[in-house]
Amino acid sequence: MNNSDFKEKIYMPYADAWKIIKILQEAYQKPELFLQYSKAVDKFAERYAGNDFAQVIRNRLLLCTDDVIAKMERENAV
Repeated sequence: MNNSDFKEKIYMPYADAWKIIKILQEAYQKPELFLQYSKAVDKFAERYAGNDFAQVIRNRLLLCTDDVIAKMERENAV
């Protein structure tokens, strides 16, 4: 895989996933951000349809991250 392919197929989905996860930073205090997060995950899936690496990020990371971060926020609030 050349640098251009790597950037398109690996780096870009990874960077976009990070931006989506960042939405959750204040979601414990602003529950409406969970809806924004959900919509962003759907757009991610559409944008990277056919990219196996991006689908792994979506299925193993993005679809589980909101629950984990919400739990961490609850634990920190106590």
